[in-house]
Amino acid sequence: MEESQDKVNSYDFKKEIDDLSKVLQLIPEYNFNYRFPIDEKDHLFTLKEVLNYILDSMLISIKKSSASLEQLSISNKELEKAYKIIEKSDIVVFEWTLTLDIPTKFVTNNISRFGYTPEDFYTGELKDYWNFLYKEDVEKTKERVYHARKMGMDEFKHSYRVICKNKEIRWVEEWLILERDESGLPVSEKGILRDITQQKVLADKLKESEERYRSLYENAAAVIYTYSLDGYITSANNACLKLLGYSREELIGKHIEELIVHTSDEVPSYINYAVDNLEKPIEIDVMNKHHEKIVLETYNSLIYKDGSPYEIQGVAQNITSRKRAEEKIVHMSYHDKLTGLFNRAYFDEIIKALDEEEAYPLTIIIGDINGLKLANDAFGHKAGDELLKKIADILLMACRKNDIITRLGGDEFTIVLPNTDELVAKRICDRIRDLCKRDKSSVIQPSIALGYASKTSKNCTLDMLIKEADDRMYKNKLNESKSIRSSIISSLQATLEEKTFETKEHGERIKVLSLKLGKEIGLSDNQLDELSLAAVMHDIGKIGIPDSILSKAGDLTEEEWKIMKRHTEIGYQILMSSTNMVTIGEYVLAHHERWDGMGYPRGLKGPEIPVISRIITLIDAYDVMLHNRPYSPCKTKEEAIEEIKRCTGSQFDPQLVETFLKII
Repeated sequence: MEESQDKVNSYDFKKEIDDLSKVLQLIPEYNFNYRFPIDEKDHLFTLKEVLNYILDSMLISIKKSSASLEQLSISNKELEKAYKIIEKSDIVVFEWTLTLDIPTKFVTNNISRFGYTPEDFYTGELKDYWNFLYKEDVEKTKERVYHARKMGMDEFKHSYRVICKNKEIRWVEEWLILERDESGLPVSEKGILRDITQQKVLADKLKESEERYRSLYENAAAVIYTYSLDGYITSANNACLKLLGYSREELIGKHIEELIVHTSDEVPSYINYAVDNLEKPIEIDVMNKHHEKIVLETYNSLIYKDGSPYEIQGVAQNITSRKRAEEKIVHMSYHDKLTGLFNRAYFDEIIKALDEEEAYPLTIIIGDINGLKLANDAFGHKAGDELLKKIADILLMACRKNDIITRLGGDEFTIVLPNTDELVAKRICDRIRDLCKRDKSSVIQPSIALGYASKTSKNCTLDMLIKEADDRMYKNKLNESKSIRSSIISSLQATLEEKTFETKEHGERIKVLSLKLGKEIGLSDNQLDELSLAAVMHDIGKIGIPDSILSKAGDLTEEEWKIMKRHTEIGYQILMSSTNMVTIGEYVLAHHERWDGMGYPRGLKGPEIPVISRIITLIDAYDVMLHNRPYSPCKTKEEAIEEIKRCTGSQFDPQLVETFLKII
């Protein structure tokens, strides 16, 4: 009986299990949603309950996997968008393994900018990345990379040269990021390369144009960030955080408009503007945490979710240095380097732009510095530059904020006065003259001849306006020539007295005696005027002689004497720089010539020497003998007269000596 029952049970179980197996095979068709009916009397109750539990778990897992796959799909789309933006920029992305020859694991397709393909770096001639570098830069670049690894640096930036496929050598800037394992050992390196050849060329040109001044451009690495459609930042990479100076927690959630510096109140929403200009370069000014303004060139792209845009992704690079360089070049093109005023190029543009009724009356002042050439010849070009800068400062002080002051070149200046009549122009000219007279800081008294003119309609052309102001300026220069000459003489005399033993009293004594002798021999009034000025200025060339020679107590060496004798030529050059003193310069040049032809600098003899020069030679020698000098004690009047007689016919004109001895 038990045996029979066992057979029945065995048969029943076999059939039920076979049926269960068939159902299990069909379960995938139900997407694991099928569940076994449970009956506590069922012999397979426990087994079916377990199977149902397994099916529940599988269904949950599948749903989670589906969600992850969907999210992964979205992330991939975001990455593709970012990749497209990078591919369109001049940023090349590399990834290397840390083997000895640094084989390239990945490089973006835009390596084609250098003539190569990614395969050239994976398996081709550039598998050893160092072959990409210009030979002279390989070792120092290796040193920097190895140093970064050794010092535990996570990232650093450097530049070097590379060789393109066509053998062209180009500069690149690399931002290198080292990825490390949990123990801190580097496991891979990623690099962002940017071609900076043009910036290097621009920097070299700028350096050359400003006496090779500083200006190799600072270049920043690109940054990647995302923000919501309503403008709140949702993510930022390390480069973005580093550039802006914020921590991730500080930056995420900040509205992008909080970072942007608007140069005008009437600006469109940046978000709308970015959406309207997707994947096009947009320049924006941003303010970092340290209150530093940074100029970024950004590329924006929409990120989609479920077929609709839900976020904006941007890739940007720092172009602050480039923009500053451009601004500097623009500044240089419109400004005079020495004075900082506007230059001729700006004047030509602005005067045309202002030639409209809205700017009438349009007035222009033209000025020409007095004595610039003399300052250069007498005191050197540094003194001339200082005089130009002093005049520029005076013009700035005398003019109004909106007046346009330019240096046309050389010693010429202009002031453009829109909506200004001649009465105001006259007051400005008076202020300029007054400030010049009050200045006591220059070796030569600042002085500028001024002329002005106005136009009130198109009937007067700009050429006519400029010519009228120019004519008035030269007329004033002529009228003021005597006072200008007097001012220059005073400046030169003061400098001479300060530098040498030629006191003002010495000049006056020579002047008085020379005029007395000149009148006695019958010189004309014009000759006497020239004699008076030449007597005062005869040793002006000593301004250019070293103090050590001028003040030497003992005898001069042969070389020192050669230098000392040059003072006649220096004086001649100084006086020839002023149209009012050309004739005086000739007399000064000859005042050390001798009657016997043994003098200097030209060895003139007898009547070849101008009579005014002969008079000064005689009177100067007489006065020097009567007064102490570092190189010679004074003589009595009688001793001086005897020395004059002794040198008559050799050093001095005999007829002049004869007359001179009668009047002293």
